[in-house]
Amino acid sequence: MPEGYEIFNVPARGDCFFEAISAGLKPIKGNKYDAKTLREISSNEIKSEMRYNEKNIRKFFESDLEMFKHITGVKYMTDEIDNNNPEAVALNVDIVQWGMPEIDGCSLCRNLKVCINL
Repeated sequence: MPEGYEIFNVPARGDCFFEAISAGLKPIKGNKYDAKTLREISSNEIKSEMRYNEKNIRKFFESDLEMFKHITGVKYMTDEIDNNNPEAVALNVDIVQWGMPEIDGCSLCRNLKVCINL
């Protein structure tokens, strides 16, 4: 393992991508970014990018429905979906959206001005 890297144990419940990024950010950003906050940042960043670069986002999804489900649902944590969060229910979000390095990882790098090695 490269010098300066650490291995973190994170819960494997569907939020692990965002939990791992949160753990990796703590030494440089403090406790400011938990998994929920990172999901919300990613969701907002993706929606913003869709306005001017939809083609770049679309290429990572097999269908418009798959893309819509990710963009709509990525902001919700596993426990929010399991506990029928009213907002998620209203949007028909019924399955947790795992973090996608190509989409969510890049959006977090841009927004937080960090380099994330995945």
